[in-house]
This record gives sequence, C-alpha cells and structure tokens, in this order.
Amino acid sequence: MSSSLILPLLPLRDIVVFPESLQVLFVGRPRSVAALRAAQRATGNAAGRIVLAAQRTAKAEEPGPDDILSVSAIGVVRTLVPLQNSMMKVLVAGEERARIKRFLTAAEAGVAVEPDGDGVEPYYVELERLADLEVQPSAEVIDGLMPRLMASFEEFARLSKRVQGDTPRDVAEITHFGRRADVIAGYVSLKPQDKQALLEQMDVEARVRKLIELLEAENEMARMQRKVRGRFNKRPETPRDGQAQPPAQQPPAPPSSDDMQDEFKNELNDLEGRLAKKNLTQEARERVARELKKLRMMSGMSAEATVVRGYLEWVAALPWKTYSEDPIDIATAEEILDEDHFGLEKVKERVLEHLAVQKLVDRLKGPILCLVGPPGVGKTSLAKSIARATGREFVRLSLGGVRDEAEIRGHRRTYIGALPGKLIASLKRAGTSNPVLLLDEIDKMSTDFRGDPAAALLEVLDPEQNHSFVDHYLDLDYDLSKILFLCTANSLSGISGPLQDRLEIIRLSGYTDLEKQAIARQYLIPKLLEANGLATFAPLGEPGAGVDEDGKPTHTRQQLGGAKVVVDDGAIKKIIHGYTRESGVRNLEREIGTVARKTAIELLKRVGEGKATSDVAAAGTGKTDKGEKTDKVVVAGAGAAACNGAAAEEAETDEGPAVEAEADSRAAVDEDPKKAALRARLQGQELRVTAAKVREFLGTERFQRHDKDSVDQIGVTNGLAWTAVGGEMLMTEVSVMPGRGKLVSTGKLGDVMQESAQAAMSYVRSRAKQLGLSQDFYERIDVHIHVPEGATPKDGPSAGITIATSLVSSVTRIPVRHDIAMTGEITLRGRVMAIGGLKEKALAAHRAGCKTVIIPADNKKDVADIPETVRKKLKFVPVETVDEVLKVALAVDDPDAFFARLSQSPGSDVFDESAFKRRKTDRKGDEEEAAKVH
Repeated sequence: MSSSLILPLLPLRDIVVFPESLQVLFVGRPRSVAALRAAQRATGNAAGRIVLAAQRTAKAEEPGPDDILSVSAIGVVRTLVPLQNSMMKVLVAGEERARIKRFLTAAEAGVAVEPDGDGVEPYYVELERLADLEVQPSAEVIDGLMPRLMASFEEFARLSKRVQGDTPRDVAEITHFGRRADVIAGYVSLKPQDKQALLEQMDVEARVRKLIELLEAENEMARMQRKVRGRFNKRPETPRDGQAQPPAQQPPAPPSSDDMQDEFKNELNDLEGRLAKKNLTQEARERVARELKKLRMMSGMSAEATVVRGYLEWVAALPWKTYSEDPIDIATAEEILDEDHFGLEKVKERVLEHLAVQKLVDRLKGPILCLVGPPGVGKTSLAKSIARATGREFVRLSLGGVRDEAEIRGHRRTYIGALPGKLIASLKRAGTSNPVLLLDEIDKMSTDFRGDPAAALLEVLDPEQNHSFVDHYLDLDYDLSKILFLCTANSLSGISGPLQDRLEIIRLSGYTDLEKQAIARQYLIPKLLEANGLATFAPLGEPGAGVDEDGKPTHTRQQLGGAKVVVDDGAIKKIIHGYTRESGVRNLEREIGTVARKTAIELLKRVGEGKATSDVAAAGTGKTDKGEKTDKVVVAGAGAAACNGAAAEEAETDEGPAVEAEADSRAAVDEDPKKAALRARLQGQELRVTAAKVREFLGTERFQRHDKDSVDQIGVTNGLAWTAVGGEMLMTEVSVMPGRGKLVSTGKLGDVMQESAQAAMSYVRSRAKQLGLSQDFYERIDVHIHVPEGATPKDGPSAGITIATSLVSSVTRIPVRHDIAMTGEITLRGRVMAIGGLKEKALAAHRAGCKTVIIPADNKKDVADIPETVRKKLKFVPVETVDEVLKVALAVDDPDAFFARLSQSPGSDVFDESAFKRRKTDRKGDEEEAAKVH
C-alpha cells in the first residue's frame, strides 16, 4: 500500500531528477534556499529529505501550486555548499517516486516557523509514495528487454563523453529492472518533457521500451555528429594569409537528409543483391520481395526500417539449400573414429551404417542419435569426431538450463529486440544446411511459465516434420531434414516420453579398468605430456604414427626424440584405483596432468643439479616396485622438437625426412635461445613413473576399493550396486538377537530398499519349516539389517536376494560363501526378477576378487555385453528363485540335499536340521545360539 509523507518542496527549472540518480543543483531563489535549510533542520524520517519537482514552465520565478508537476522524486541532500550572492551548490540523490497530493504552509505541516534571512517560508507538500504502485513486468519481458537496454546504453557510453568507462559495468550490477532503467535515464541528455514522461510512467515495461527508443535516437544523432566531425577533420590545411582558398578545398557541409537517404538506398541495393544470390524457397522469395518493397518506402532513420532491415539481414545470412559434400569414404571415416575414441563400438557402427546407406540412396534423412551415459565417457567429443569423419561442419547447442520455448523457436518480430532461436542461429554459424548439430545436455532442460523447450524440440527432431520447421522470427519454412542431429544426456529420466520416441537411443556405459588403461596409454598420456612441454609426438594418422606388423595404424602416437619419460602400467593402475572413482576418464586426465607437471619439476631440478641419470630405477627395465615385468608407456619429451641442429639431425636419422620436416617446423616456431639450450641439456635424461612415484606426486590415495572378505561369514553377503560412476560392491549385514519381532534397517536405505527387506523377511517366514525354524520364530527375535557406509544414500530393488540370503544365513547360522556376489529383485513368492546395470555390477565383482556372480535368469542375454576379459574370469549363475540362490550361496557340504528340502511344499513336516552337515569350521557357540532361536 502507498503511504503519505510531508516534506519541503524544491521546484526545478528544466531539470528532472530520477530515483537512484545523483544531481548537482545551483539554488538561488529565496523559497528554494529556505526549503534546503528546512530539510537540514528536519528530524526523524524527514531528516535531509526534500521533494524535487519540475515546474511546468521555466519562466515562472515564483511558482505556485498550479506551476508544479504533481509526479516528482523524493531526494536526500548529500552536500550543501554556500556560494556568493546567497547562492547554494547542493548535491541531491533521488530516492523514490512520489505524487503531490496538496500544498501546505509550515503551520499546516506542523513545522516550527524559522524563516531565513529574507523572511520567506518554503512550501510544504503532502506526498503519496508510488513505489508500491509500479507495475512490474514478467520474467520473459525482462529477459527480452534487458539485453536491448544494456546494448543501447553501452553504445551511448561509447559515443558520449558524459559517461565514464566503468559506468555500464556498474549499472549492469543493479538487479532491479526498474531501478536500472532510472539510473540509465539519469545519464541521458533528454528533453525535460521526455524525462518527466519517464518519471510518471508506472508501468516498468512501457517505461523501459520508451527509454530504449530515446536511447536509440540519441545514439543515431551521436553517430551522425561523429560522421560530420570526421569529414571536417579531413579538410586540407588553411591557406596562408592573403591566399585565396580553392573552391575544391572548402569545408564540406553537414550531410543533408538526401545524402543519408542515398546512402541508405545503396545499402539496400547491396542487401537486395545478396538476397538474389541465395537459393531461397518460393515462400521466402515472395516474403523478401514484400519486405524490400516496404523498406524502400521508409526513411532509413526510422525505427521500423531498422527492424525490417535486421530481418532481411538474417534471411541473407542463412545457408539456404547450401550443403557440404560428404566424402562417404567408409574406411577413412572408420579410421578417424578409431583414432579419436577407444571403444564405443555401437555408436561408431551406427555412423558407418548411415554413411554406407547414404552412398546408396540419394535422398536420406539424417539420423537423430541420442548418446546416453555418465559424465566423461566421451559423448560430446565423439560428436566432433563424427563431424570430422563425415566431412561436415560441427555446431554445438547447449540446452542445459534452457527453460524458454523461444530459445528454440525464436521470438516473434513484434517484440523489441526479437531474434531467431538458437537453432537457426547455429545454422548461420555453420554456413551449411547439413551440419552435425549437437544438442548437448538435452535432459537438463526445464519448464516454467514461458513454455516447455522440450515440446518445441518435438518438431525439430521428427524426420516427418522437420523439413518445414518454422522459426517465430523468420516465419518461413526451413528444411532441417539434412542435419545429422546428435543429442547427449546423462539419464533418460529427464527426457519426456514423446521426445524419447523421436530419438535413437545409444547407451554408453562406463569404461572398464582395462579400457581406462588403454585410453590413458594411447591418448591421455601423450596428450598431457605434450601439453606440459615434456614430449612431442607424430600426429595420429600421419607419417610417424605407430603401425603394427601388418602396417596398419595402432593409434599409438610415435615419439620424436628428447628426454624419455616411462610410465609403467602399475602407475596407471594406481591412478585409476586410488585417485579416481568415475565411469569416464575426466578425473583420470586431471590426475595424469598433475603427474606430468610434477615430472617436469623433477626433470628441471635434475638438469639444474647437473645430474645425468635418474636416481630412480632405470627406465629400460620395465619392472614394477615388486620386480614384476609389466608393459609401459615410453614417451620422448622435454624438447622432442629440439631447437638445435643436433636434435634435428637425430630426428632425421631415426624417423626419416617426414619427421625432419616436423622438427624443423617446430624449431622455427620456438626461437627462444634459453629454451633451446635447456632442451638440449635434457637430451638423454630418463625418468620412470612407477606406482611409488604416483603416490609421491599425488599424495595419499583418496579412494579405497571394497574387496570381498577372506572367509565365509554368517549373515554377510556381497551385493552389487549400480552408481553414476560405475558398479560398486555393496556388502549387506544381517544380525538377529532375542527380541519381539522388530525389523530394523540402517545404512541410509531408501524406501524401495526397505521394502525389499520386508519382502525378504516375508519370504523367510513363509519358508520357516523348510529352513528348520518354528512358525513363530520371528516373534522371539529382532532382525537388524545394515549396509555399511551409512553416510551414502542407497536405494533400489536389486538388493532383494542379497538381503534374503543374509537373513537366511543369520537365522539358520549357515555362513555365506565369501567368493560369491549377487544381484536381483525378489518377490513374495521367492521369484528373482531382472535388474539393470549388469555390466557395471560384473566389473565391480571382478575388481573385488569374486569368482561367481548370481544373476536373474532374465539377465542372461546381458552377459554378452560384458567385456570378454571379465567374462572369462567370472562364473555367472542365472537363477529364477531364491531357493536356487541359497543352494549356490550358502556354505553347506551337501547343497543338493539342502535344495531338495527347500523344494518341499510349505505344508510338509518341520525340517530336520540334523540333515544338514555343517562345515567343520562352524563353531559350537553358533550352534548353541541357533538352538535358542529355534
């Protein structure tokens, strides 16, 4: 609600003060000086505050109530400096808008009468505050107008001397939209009536639109003045006294409106020529003709002409029916994909399929592939490789955080500052209509009142519709069907069902440890050693690259002389296992980069000390800390492209003319003699990076792998879990104790996991007789289920058989085999349901040292996706029921007899526990405790 306030009045002639702005005033009229002194004497909320109101006309020396405009600003007197002849210099700061309700005398205002030396009292006015009456625009309007406002003000600051260089940056830090507009309005030299109109406008959107219009007019005038000054500055020197000035050297007159219109027509003719060369559709050609006709009838300085010309510039800049030629060389494309990425066979195969079909079919719509996988597995970089393999331009469009439908379709031209959507803008950057267009992070889009950008993509990603995509700004059909769309996502949960239906989903799972080692050896280590000045390598696919015995590329980059840095396999494994925990290789790249920088320090220290050989093990031995032989990565670095003649001769002798040319080109670039001398001193230096060196360089290991136990235990089962960074061993513990039938679960288990625990308990109760338990055994015990690492949230149904196995082991006192891991969902009837993420879970079991993995029978088909090296070392046991799980998992001497007993119907006699022959390792105390439970 608005509130009232009584303050003294300071009338202003041809000056309007805005809120949030500073103004220096020179005051000399007696009533105005009295108002300033009254503001100084005031206390409380009125202390130092005064009303700054503009006069209707500057001619009024003694303005009355009818001469004052009602909408004004409340200001604060910052400084007051007396001058000669009763004049005052005052600095005031505008605070907020207000409306004058009525004029008061000092007595009516309740202020003690203290006239100044001239015996004049100031006017007092009762005000209505207007801050709460402002109409604030929507977020969509703000997003549309804010860039236009700041762009106009920044141009004004460049053209005007009234604005200091840092002012636009300071103004940009003001978050409130209306306040920012008021501050900008205070800097602009506008007519008093224009300023008053801005002050009186309570609709912030209308106020900003008017301010933008005024700013653009000021900028246009400033540009004209600068152009005129430039012409005058080019005039010849003034002739000597008494010498006549030739007519040709007369200073040029300011450009007339006819001259400017002629210049506008020349620009228009140039634009029309560029549009004529474009291969426009019939619809676009007709629209362009209408817009050109309209533009020719306009003045070049009008705002509407600027809008129309901007539209035509966009149409002329787009690549209408301009396509890049696809080489369609399958072998070359396959080689490029293999050079840039290790593995990822499915997506590579799909791209090659597209190229092969395109070679056979003239009209082929581009595929719409969606790469789904955890961070760091190469989704975005793979898109760049696909563009290189197909010979197309590459454009990336990031959709993370996009929440406005206009980001995709653009804004309609009716809005000030309207632009096409990001899709059309991307085609302008690409310069062709068939680029590889990457829609990155498509699962990170959000929705608000401005629309759903995912819904706008339905047309874009539909091969049956995208040949006639209509952008709101262009309002013309544009063919997107030739674009090769690639999307990336970390999860499908953030993608709507209709949008998923338009995508060809290709899942990229995390890398195995062996794959990470291969990536580090072939790609990361050469790349990072070269980036840190420790090595130079022959580019992949070029002379000097590694080849096998058959002459085929191995994608291992050939080193080119210099100091040798040897990285053992043990060092790579240590980084992978001890310092990273991820599905991709992003953190692995960071850690190898750290090792490379530490290596550079050690080599430089050694050269400075004059050492000629390494103080660690010799690089050529190829042994680990334990003396075991291992593969290693040997790279030549630290001046491989030496800038001296000896290094160049060595490169020519070892690698041939191709390498000589490479070394010469690099030497030409690096002309620093100090670096050349240092690199020469590094010749022959060797350093081997072992696991011990990694520990020295990177410090204490940050991650520990959870290995299996070394002995069978009661109530402890090795479960398997899928996480965003790969599979993990999930050890499940169950303990029973005398109680009243309470079931407790700890370890920060989610709702689904707790329900799995209840289902497992119900299964055990239903099989009590077969397990040798009394029907009411659960009433005399409490069951505690715990999953270690309690700070980590855990959820999911795949731990069902794990909990059931631990529970059966606890109540029967039969240990669970320690070399078995398992995963599967359980039902009340004891059926084992299918799960996801089997590949990652199998890798986790392999890392932990397990030999057998129990999986649901429905997941047998997924075993083929597990790497062959892992499949050979693991035994997969598919099961359909929990009874089959117990037969394999429990450590009993006669599993067949145990399984036969479990197969009895629930109505059979009580199970005879003596039929089970426990292992000799069972303790007598365990049997006594089990007897109490039974």
